[in-house]
Amino acid sequence: MFDFVALRTHKKTMASLFTNALQIFLVALCASITLRVYATPQGRIVGGETVDIASAPYLVSLRYKRNASTPFIHRCSGTIYTKDVVLTTARCVIGLQRQQLLIVAGSSYSSQSDGSVYLIKSIAIHPDFDIWFIDSDLALLRLEYPLISQREKVIKPIKLAEELP
Repeated sequence: MFDFVALRTHKKTMASLFTNALQIFLVALCASITLRVYATPQGRIVGGETVDIASAPYLVSLRYKRNASTPFIHRCSGTIYTKDVVLTTARCVIGLQRQQLLIVAGSSYSSQSDGSVYLIKSIAIHPDFDIWFIDSDLALLRLEYPLISQREKVIKPIKLAEELP
């Protein structure tokens, strides 16, 4: 004769184990997405090396100001695309107003003001940007005024590839 009580108990135990495992998986998944999405833009670069701005004159520091009483601090980097457009990640600017941001170009340091400062006229985030999957993580920042060419050696747009890789 078959023991239905033992079978029901076994099914309840297995269902409970499955539910617990599913809950743990979902918590771990949410935590990993949260860490990925909300990781600080100032995170450390592993395996990188310090370079002078002269060897990468197309890089800029994107500075952020939380409110009127706080100073501007480095948030992310960007790449000079044209004389008045900087390319950066959408995660760096999502939810921010242009008045909270500025660009420092021509500086080898992310925390100093030895470069040229530029105000941002407008922010355009890629229309397909997905914060959860970090797809199309691109934003264009149009500068209030074009980059000054008097510092040609340290401030200039990135050279684009002439053919597809």
